[in-house]
Amino acid sequence: EEDKANLSRLSATIQVPKGGKYTVTLSDGSRVWLNSSSKLSYPCVFNNESREVELEGEAYFEVAKQRVNNRNIPFTVHSKNQRVEVTGTAFNITAYRDDSQEITTLVEGSVTVEAGSRRIQLRPNEQTVCTANGIEKKTVDVESFVAWKDNKFLFNETELRELMKAIGRWYAIDITYRGAPAPTYFYGEIGRDKNLEEVLRILEKSGVKFQLKQQKTGPQLVVIQ
Repeated sequence: EEDKANLSRLSATIQVPKGGKYTVTLSDGSRVWLNSSSKLSYPCVFNNESREVELEGEAYFEVAKQRVNNRNIPFTVHSKNQRVEVTGTAFNITAYRDDSQEITTLVEGSVTVEAGSRRIQLRPNEQTVCTANGIEKKTVDVESFVAWKDNKFLFNETELRELMKAIGRWYAIDITYRGAPAPTYFYGEIGRDKNLEEVLRILEKSGVKFQLKQQKTGPQLVVIQ
C-alpha cells in the first residue's frame, strides 16, 4: 500500500508529435488513444479516491469501471476550459491549444461536462461544444468524430478549415491560405494510410487547389480557392 501511495504521487506525460498516434493503458485498465499533436499527463498509479488526467489535443477514452469499498471511483479529464467526469464509458475529447472550441463526444455510457458554472450530462450520440461564449449540447453522428482512432478521416459536413487542421496535424505540414476560402463542406472517408499527394488529389475533385512549398521551417501546404 505504501508503494502504491508513492507511485500515485508520480506522474507521467505522453506527447504525441504531428503525424503520430499512440495508445496507452492506464493503471486501472482504462485505455486511451492519443491523436497527433496531443499530450496526456496522468499518475503512474491511481489512488483509491479519484482518477484524474490532463489532456491537450485529442484523445479517445475507454474508461474501466473501478469500485473501492462499494464506491465507484470517478474518472476526470481536465482540459483547457472544461472538466469531464465519468465512471466507465467511451468518449472522445478534442481540445487542441490552437482551437477556439473544445468538443466532447459520447459514444457509450454517460459523462458530465463542466465548464464555468454549467454542468451538462451527455447520453450516447450527444456532444458538447465549449467556447469562450459558453457551452452547448447537440446530437451528432459520432462516427465522424472518432474515425481517427481506426486510422480514417471521416467527413460529414466538415468545413474546409477544420478538415485542413486534421490533415496538417497528421501529415506534419503547416497549412496556409491564399485569399479567404469560401465556405466549403466535405463528405466522405479517406484512409489515413494514404500519402499526402493521394489525399490532395481526392480533395481537389471538390474544386479546391493546393500548392506544396518547401520553407526553412519545413514543408508548407497552400490552400487555393
